[in-house]
Amino acid sequence: MSRFDVIVIGAGHNGLIAAAYLAKAGHRVVVLERRGGSGGAVGDIEIAPGFKGFAGPHRLENLDRKIARELQLAKYGLHIIPFPGRASLLPNGDYLASYADPRMTALEVRRFSTRDAESLASFGLALARQRELLSHGLIKSADNSHARDSRERPLDRLLRIARDIGEDALRETLTFYFESCAAFMGRFFENDRVKVHMAGHAFIGASQGPYGPATAHYLLHRPTHFNEHGIQGYVRGGMGKLSLALEKAFLAHGGEIRFDSDVTDVLMEKGRAIGVKIGDGSEISARYIISNLDMKRTFLTLFDWKSLPEKQLKAYGNFRQRGSTAKMNIALDKLPDFPALPHDCPARAGALYFTPDLKEIERAFDSWVEGFVPERPFLEVTIPSISDSSLAPAGKHVMSVYVQYVPNRLFDGTWDEDRRNNLANLVIDRIADQSPGLRDIIVDWHLNTPGDLESEFGYTDGDIYHGERALDQLMFKRSMSGLSVDDIPVKNFYLCGTGIYQGGGLSGVAGHFAASNVLRDLRRAG
Repeated sequence: MSRFDVIVIGAGHNGLIAAAYLAKAGHRVVVLERRGGSGGAVGDIEIAPGFKGFAGPHRLENLDRKIARELQLAKYGLHIIPFPGRASLLPNGDYLASYADPRMTALEVRRFSTRDAESLASFGLALARQRELLSHGLIKSADNSHARDSRERPLDRLLRIARDIGEDALRETLTFYFESCAAFMGRFFENDRVKVHMAGHAFIGASQGPYGPATAHYLLHRPTHFNEHGIQGYVRGGMGKLSLALEKAFLAHGGEIRFDSDVTDVLMEKGRAIGVKIGDGSEISARYIISNLDMKRTFLTLFDWKSLPEKQLKAYGNFRQRGSTAKMNIALDKLPDFPALPHDCPARAGALYFTPDLKEIERAFDSWVEGFVPERPFLEVTIPSISDSSLAPAGKHVMSVYVQYVPNRLFDGTWDEDRRNNLANLVIDRIADQSPGLRDIIVDWHLNTPGDLESEFGYTDGDIYHGERALDQLMFKRSMSGLSVDDIPVKNFYLCGTGIYQGGGLSGVAGHFAASNVLRDLRRAG
């Protein structure tokens, strides 16, 4: 039986980050990956010969700068193209754009409302305050885990943070976390177009609508120029370059990756994880094991249920995960035209939206709840080939689309070929409303439904956030997934999937946190 210091199950970005930190510290680490390559959904696909699309995210969002610097990702090929902005294309032929420069954004918003333009600064400040609390409670506790009691329980940590920030900030935070996104936006803006432009993007991957209670915090999970706290932008050469850079950083420190190695069981001895079994029957032992899978998939598929406490087994089973996002990539013979957008608008190369108000997003959510594809799904469209010509043949382009509120389980059937084609045509028609002639320049397309994201990349039920971000599954409820060693019912076992960090996304914080905890325990064990 092979022996390592640490086994990491899954070569997603968080798994690779955890593995790289541990290997850099001099430990013998192996990453076991079910698929034939690293990165999971943070990778590239071929839409048509010469056209590169993205299996999941189409841009980098909030990658922690410290992680990028300490792992020397630029040295290993990670090069970022600054994200140019966002634009909402409106039914009346107008548009609303926002940029990194707050003065440019204010000029755009002023066309719709002077009051809203004047509220932009206070809106950004309110988000920054909440982001700081989130960072204070999670990121900083990872950085300082060696300096404080490792047995500090998650609720105790939350209460300590509440004492630290003071009564006024606590009152503001409680209001924020219980408030609907629509109500929060209404505190700053009066114009419906401005509200949806500033908030709509936050509902990619959501299992609630903007009018639902406790949805204002969604604004923290996906960045805008009002909510940046990490590296943003397109990855030159495609998102797979991020995974490749992480892989190279890990291997450079002596790490080992074994592809086509499907872990089927975690081996236990007296309540302690001691190794894993692979699909071919072989076994690998290690002092510590980290899983990049989501909490539910980890504990309900890799363990003998009899070895887990009944209370926590029920908690894992009851943890809600529901996919709501499909991902579509379109190969284009030439750059599509959007008449509503000036040709010199920088946001043309950024993210495009087609929804006039938050109510339309709520209606799409209502359809999803009932198991139907909405008539007007919420879309986020990018054309990354404008900024990176390497993604398509000369003169041609690729379009990457998030399609929001697509049910994994349909009310009246399953995802057969006809239904997939119907969804693709619905998306194309929606975009073509603002880009006449789009159909004439389509070379080919590729679609992943939530079910595809589950079968191909292991997202339980297609949930790209590894768990619903409802209020009862945040804060210390997320901590049960690995932010506190007390909450893992197996000794020497940790989680590093995106679900353990309620910020989600591509920050890498979850992987760094897991590595910090393992390094702490390795130091103590000697």
